[in-house]
Amino acid sequence: RRAYEQALGEGREINDRRQIAESSSGLGLVVFQQGDLASARRFIEEGLNISREMNDKFNVAASLNSLGD
Repeated sequence: RRAYEQALGEGREINDRRQIAESSSGLGLVVFQQGDLASARRFIEEGLNISREMNDKFNVAASLNSLGD
């Protein structure tokens, strides 16, 4: 969790959209595993929205799959 949080913070700092999307989605999966469903949805949706903006079809599909879970 700490690694994803750190990567997300660094991505936000330098406005690296890909890093934000991937870190946010990864963090969403971790907090989902920890039982925090509301935070998981928020993080995964953030990653999904950025992935859509970037037309990153693989990560859009992965995020949608995670939300389905």
